[in-house]
Amino acid sequence: MLTSTVRLLLLTGARKGETLAARWADFDLDAGVCVKSSVHTKQKTDHRVPLSPPALVPLAGMKVEADRENARRANDGLAVIKWVFPSVGCQPLGNVKHFWTTICRKARLGEWIPKPDARGRAVKDANGKPVRAWRGAVHIHDLRHTYASILASSGLSLPIIGLLLGHTQTATTLRCAGLLDSPLRQATRRAGVTISAAPNGGEKAEVVPHPARRR
Repeated sequence: MLTSTVRLLLLTGARKGETLAARWADFDLDAGVCVKSSVHTKQKTDHRVPLSPPALVPLAGMKVEADRENARRANDGLAVIKWVFPSVGCQPLGNVKHFWTTICRKARLGEWIPKPDARGRAVKDANGKPVRAWRGAVHIHDLRHTYASILASSGLSLPIIGLLLGHTQTATTLRCAGLLDSPLRQATRRAGVTISAAPNGGEKAEVVPHPARRR
């Protein structure tokens, strides 16, 4: 369940709160779309988003399991579960903080640091050794930025990316796609290496002749 939540966040670029509050009624898996209700969106407007095949496959499997469970609950006179990611008591999943911390720790996206007390001093155990605490270097909201960056790196326009993310301002989309700097940096580095190769004793760069202009 928690793995599917994080996977859907990465595959859709959706906000964590919107995803955790998602209901099966919001999805039309046959049409491959999700309609986020204005009740749960930041802009307080309905947001219709197409879903990619990698996002639809796990959702389809989850829907089969949800329908089976709800049929059993209906036979037992229990309320059906309407949430895509339910928790105890037929309520939507409230938080994935601890699960995300575990993911980051296993992926080594962060570091172990001495655990500070309220005054900033290192906490020590009964043997006088510092107690370590994990400090992650990546936030779960960065999945949304990664999604936007991948779209931008693929050549999609900011208005299109903004529609997928549910933005109303292009400036907001530009901030989300800020990781685009990385492929740009790689591209300019490649050009620099090619241009400077001959003077530095490397392979000569190919000179492409420009076609003659017609006068």
